[in-house]
Amino acid sequence: MRGNSMSDVSDFLEKAPPRLKAGLAKREAVTTEVEQWCQGREIIRTKRIPPLVLNGIIMLPENTIHEIALIVELYLWIFAIDDASDEKWVSLDEFVTLKDKFLSIGQALGARGHDDDPFEAALVSIVRGMVDAVPDYWERDLWTMHLERLMHGMAQEYRWALDYPDKTPSFEALLAETRWSVGFPISAYSAIPLLRAKDSGEIARAVEASGVAIRLCNDIKSMHREIDEGTINSVALWAAEKNVSTAVAREYVLGRIAAAAQTAQAALTGQTPIPVRRMILDTVHFSRVFYAETDYHLFEIY
Repeated sequence: MRGNSMSDVSDFLEKAPPRLKAGLAKREAVTTEVEQWCQGREIIRTKRIPPLVLNGIIMLPENTIHEIALIVELYLWIFAIDDASDEKWVSLDEFVTLKDKFLSIGQALGARGHDDDPFEAALVSIVRGMVDAVPDYWERDLWTMHLERLMHGMAQEYRWALDYPDKTPSFEALLAETRWSVGFPISAYSAIPLLRAKDSGEIARAVEASGVAIRLCNDIKSMHREIDEGTINSVALWAAEKNVSTAVAREYVLGRIAAAAQTAQAALTGQTPIPVRRMILDTVHFSRVFYAETDYHLFEIY
């Protein structure tokens, strides 16, 4: 099946404020650095680089090329882990073991890992790069907590997939886990230190709400494909729970996306550093635009 093209987000890019357009000027250089990092890493699907470079620039438009590339590399690693679970490259038990290894890498600030394991080696490279970039701002325990949430959510998705369709989670149970496994929360908590900022309560609330919005944006666009494939989709789950059509469920989920985006915006007070506020809200905005037209898993470049 042919995927969508970058023209789907052209209007967003054309209307971007000057600071984002300045970041977009780094697109080729960021892509080059990320492609070099991907060399020899067979777990990475390089077709994902173009949209993730855009996402990294949206998050950190005023940062260095190297710092933007680190965020892109983290996202590529997250999607590689997601592929490993979705496509059953590893068993559930093996996946849980990977989780423990990854947490050790986070706690050791990238000083621990095995070069012969491609997932560990990639994560070590990313963590070391981030810690080296901002040693005074890196919050090890906070970052590792979000890594644990990411992996716990993915492991729970794996379990649900094994039981599906005989047993299904509720819409709210699915959302409670996948708001973390969608990847934005840990990416945000990687971007915050790169913005030379520290966490706070309002940032945590905004990031969690943003994870909800981004997850549901993804699920709306992929709904028909996932129904056809016989995999779990939150929109279809809500439709089944309420005994309504997927069209009705889609409208409900669109309302939840808007509410989550508003929650994120309301949580960010005047005490929030402006770059952090922009990073969170711009990413949610970009995700809503991107997923309105594009099924990420079918995205291809022609």
